[in-house]
Amino acid sequence: MTANEVFYYEVPSLIVLGSTVSIFANYATITMHSSIPMPYDLMMPVVSAVSVVGLSVLFPPASEMHEDSKCFLAQAKTLAARKKHMLRVVKAQRSFRFNFGCLFTIKMSTYITFLKFIVEWTINAILV
Repeated sequence: MTANEVFYYEVPSLIVLGSTVSIFANYATITMHSSIPMPYDLMMPVVSAVSVVGLSVLFPPASEMHEDSKCFLAQAKTLAARKKHMLRVVKAQRSFRFNFGCLFTIKMSTYITFLKFIVEWTINAILV
């Protein structure tokens, strides 16, 4: 519970910041390579890679925790099937998860959605 309260504000801001930096770095790498001087031109792909790696570090542990918790509760249901009271207690439990603010829960599909979001908004920025 304490970790969820701490990450309630930190993880969403880090993920939004990382995806925004990645979109701008991708845009600068692709479209502005001729107008940015040489040492700074090499920094844009590095910044983009670092932000994607940062997102890749944040999402999988949070989503694995959610998936592992769901599997544990499913196993606990089979173990508690004999005792009616224990089965009710296990069924009443929610899987542990990190919430993205008050919006949604971090799952593996959320990670894929954010990567897709970065690619789509990079393409939109290039087309505009």
